[in-house]
Amino acid sequence: MGGGPITADSALVPGLQLADMAAFSISRYMQKRQAIVEDQGSSFDNIALETIAGFEGRIEYLLKPAQAA
Repeated sequence: MGGGPITADSALVPGLQLADMAAFSISRYMQKRQAIVEDQGSSFDNIALETIAGFEGRIEYLLKPAQAA
């Protein structure tokens, strides 16, 4: 009953392209945020930032909760 990776053509699954784009944008921002803050990010990095900004108030539903240390 556990989850796991799946393989699907995102063009055939409603909402999957949006989920792929959200996941990519979050990942890109997390990897490049220091460069973005220092105004050294690429235009592509800024698109990821702008995409995430559009998730304001909803992004917590996309992120895994932090684990206690």
